[in-house]
Amino acid sequence: MHTFLGLPAALQEFADQRVWTLWKLKKKGNGDYTKPPYQPNNKLASPKDPNTWVTFAEALAAYEKGGFDGIGICLLNLELLAFDLDKVRDPTSGELAPFARQLVERAASYTEITPSKRGIRILARDDGPELYRRQPLGLNGMKLETFRRADAFITVTGDRLPDAPEQVADVGATNLGEEIVAEVPKKGGRRSRNRNLNGASSTSTTSSRTASRASSTMIVRARRGGRLTSSFVATRPMRRSSRSFSTPATRSAITVGIIRRVLR
Repeated sequence: MHTFLGLPAALQEFADQRVWTLWKLKKKGNGDYTKPPYQPNNKLASPKDPNTWVTFAEALAAYEKGGFDGIGICLLNLELLAFDLDKVRDPTSGELAPFARQLVERAASYTEITPSKRGIRILARDDGPELYRRQPLGLNGMKLETFRRADAFITVTGDRLPDAPEQVADVGATNLGEEIVAEVPKKGGRRSRNRNLNGASSTSTTSSRTASRASSTMIVRARRGGRLTSSFVATRPMRRSSRSFSTPATRSAITVGIIRRVLR
């Protein structure tokens, strides 16, 4: 796997600093993939330990020899703000999810396509304090990670997003990192409206739900903002008559009736 196209102009100023690392794509036990950082000597690097970082030239030389999947940069001591958006890009068409496209326009800074081709990373200059947040965006596993002076590293591809600026913008005075983190709905049952890559609107819950939950509980969740109580939905069918509601078809029909009454 070869993911590095070249050092972007936006990061040229850091080339001689010992802030660079390499990485390998590794498959985890659950089938997901991770990208642990490595030193040129093939030992693991640590985004917390500057002694395991190298200059860009050293990282590039090791990458070109083979055995590594890419190059990365450690953020701990850098005045860089990074937005890492995962699963927000169609790798075939290049289309971005609306949230990602809006953030690119808002930051107006260097943006590149990630190794998977399904994500983007926005980099900007920011001398603010440490900031790290990982936030789900709702649909299809989309998520946002925000870094500033964090003990983390990010991959670098040099694959600039078309029409994105070649240099990093200075956003230190705008508090862009804090603003974006605050604007993304929190987990825990709050709902947010998102759009898929085709722009179709849909409503999703940021926290995970099990498939075994009853549909009546889902109705309560959807109507919680309208002060509908769970006891109303759960007991409403039983008040209609004394007949049995034991069959799935009957319960489904009753649920549809409740939805229609609630939404009138």
